Amino acid sequence: PGVVNQEFDVVWKTIGATEMAIGGIPGFELPDTAIPDSGRVTHSISAPSRDRPVLWTRNSRGATSVKYLWPRLDVRAADEVLSYFHAWNPTPDPGESTGIMWDGRAPTDRLDGESVAAPGARQVTPPLGTSFHVLEMDYLSATVVDTAWITVNPITSFEVVGPIASETETILSVFPGELIQLAWETPGADRVTLEPGIGEVDPTGGTAEVTIIKTTDFVLSAWYGGHREVIERSLHVSEPIIDDFSFSKEVARPDEPVTLRWAVRGADEIRIYGPDGTRIYGAADVDSLQFATPPYGSTWELYSYNEEGSEYVYAAIVEPYAEIHEFYADPPVIVRGESTTLRWDVSEVDGVEIETVGTFPPQGDYLISPLESRGFALRGEGTHNEVFRIAPVRVDISADRPATIMVSAQPDSYDDNLLPDVEGEQSRYVAWVRIENVLGEINHVDFAVEIPDWLEVERVHTAGEAAAMSKLESHFWVRLADCVPGELHTEWLARISLKQIAPPPAGELPQIRIHTGPAPGSNLPVSPGWQACGDSIQFQLDVPGMVLNTAGPVYFMTGPVPVRLLGLSTRWIEAGLEMSWADPRDASLASLDLYRGRAPGELAFLRSVHDSDSWIDNEAAELFEGGPLFYQLVGRTGEDVMWQSVELEIREAPPSTAPSRTRLVGARPNPFNPRTTIYFDLAHPDDVTVSVYDLAGRRVREWVLRNQLPGRGQVIWDGDDRHGRRASSGVYLVRLQADGIVDTKRVTLLK
Repeated sequence: PGVVNQEFDVVWKTIGATEMAIGGIPGFELPDTAIPDSGRVTHSISAPSRDRPVLWTRNSRGATSVKYLWPRLDVRAADEVLSYFHAWNPTPDPGESTGIMWDGRAPTDRLDGESVAAPGARQVTPPLGTSFHVLEMDYLSATVVDTAWITVNPITSFEVVGPIASETETILSVFPGELIQLAWETPGADRVTLEPGIGEVDPTGGTAEVTIIKTTDFVLSAWYGGHREVIERSLHVSEPIIDDFSFSKEVARPDEPVTLRWAVRGADEIRIYGPDGTRIYGAADVDSLQFATPPYGSTWELYSYNEEGSEYVYAAIVEPYAEIHEFYADPPVIVRGESTTLRWDVSEVDGVEIETVGTFPPQGDYLISPLESRGFALRGEGTHNEVFRIAPVRVDISADRPATIMVSAQPDSYDDNLLPDVEGEQSRYVAWVRIENVLGEINHVDFAVEIPDWLEVERVHTAGEAAAMSKLESHFWVRLADCVPGELHTEWLARISLKQIAPPPAGELPQIRIHTGPAPGSNLPVSPGWQACGDSIQFQLDVPGMVLNTAGPVYFMTGPVPVRLLGLSTRWIEAGLEMSWADPRDASLASLDLYRGRAPGELAFLRSVHDSDSWIDNEAAELFEGGPLFYQLVGRTGEDVMWQSVELEIREAPPSTAPSRTRLVGARPNPFNPRTTIYFDLAHPDDVTVSVYDLAGRRVREWVLRNQLPGRGQVIWDGDDRHGRRASSGVYLVRLQADGIVDTKRVTLLK
């Protein structure tokens, strides 16, 4: 018996044999010089074995004899002999004890030369530094040896105390000429040195003051009984840090005094440049400039310098912008012959104009009696901008005849008895959307129809042009007339065909109604209204719904709607994404619609393409910047057989072309959290610098892109500043410098 790789001898002796062979020993081969009479060969086995060796012999007359070795081989792996040997805590503190534990197959072992039993344990108090213990375990004719290591690290500290400019995980930054303090604690050390330039210091601990002129790596070395511990602290001389450079007011009136103030640390020199190029040298006792009137115009710039580098920020002040604080009609709904009061409050303008009414001071009110529904437009012009707002007024014929919109079972009058029309296995409803008593000009009407989820819109016929619609809530834009003044409108707007797709819920009173509130996650209007040649007038009332009559037979088609494949192909051209298709040869389509979306299964109606075999989406290139696009073509026959294409994903970006001019395109998304992509166009090869500043003019982040080729480029801002810290929420300025131009846009970081 033995262990893997332990050598042993194979010995044999025979009488009268002329031939022999030995088997059952892994890896064993007889040498060519071996003779049958007797011999000895040294061998080892590389893997555990329980084989039985066998000797086979034969004499000159052909007689044979076989002998098996008993007992079998018993070769075991070393880890089967020694189960474990380790320290319970291999890194104790100075003076702390730890346990040594072991176990194995051998009945007696030796720990550091001393006989011990297995299993066993012993408490030890190791010295400083690294020490070890050795366990020897005899198994049959083999000896297995293992070592347990223990390391005791001295309690040593080495810190920097002083005016640290900035701190990261690996580098401490100070300013040139700063006096800092090095502090250390090394209890139990025999000897301590501090380099460079200080030498041997108090071994128990202490402090030393040094003046930092250049970037320096300080090394503390402490010896404990021949063992050396080393701690390094790198002090980096920082470029200047500009804590503040701003005007006391970002927006100031022409007669207001303002102060330009700054605070800079670690600079040997600062320079301030005014809009006209005037240079002011900053001094230690000067930290602001006073202005009797605001210095409007371009930006003021501050440059700070020391031997390690420079830092730059800018500041600007602007005049107040004109702003409409309020403009409304009180009351907003009247009966013809009554009056309403227009009220307004506008700042930073000399006066305002209310179109078709007159000019007035910036604040005021005016009594007026309009004869029809309309919007009153207010305009004001400030120094930098023009403001515009509309105050709508709805004029009704009488108090008992208000302007309204409704759903009816009949086109010519209100009828709330909407009966189903059963065709085969499907039930359908036809509802009419009507307006009544609308007095005044109408250009188009906005409204949305709410329907139960067991119905879907099959088709729509309108009195004018209808916009997009979705399955459960259909938003319509219906053009009625071209600004015919003074008319009283009572007419139908849309004929909506609804198809049953599921059984109506038991006990529920289903209704169809005009949508009167905002729909979650959609752009539906808050309430229905009409455009009076550009002036939006709201109906401003809750519209009653129309009950669906389900008393008659209402069936649910249990079989699937027939669906057949329709081809759709796309390619990028200069004008956008071109889509083309061919009508099915064996069917005449009653409708053919194109859908678009950002994700599979979430496509929205884009447009009807029934009378064409191709269409160009000229918005696709810009939309593609926000992520992949999906398209699908869907058609129906008169027998309700559906033809549709697969949902086609557009993965390849449009081919890039050199922009006609260099510009900062902007950031998407904006506002953003946690990250946004900043896009720019480059007309000629050049280096590109993209910087982010806060409104105080401090540089927050910067990217320098060398040797950029013409085309569209981008950088991604993850919301962190240049030190890796999260930037505060708020408005920031993105600045592009390239191709001899500077372009700036705003971006907003949300919480």
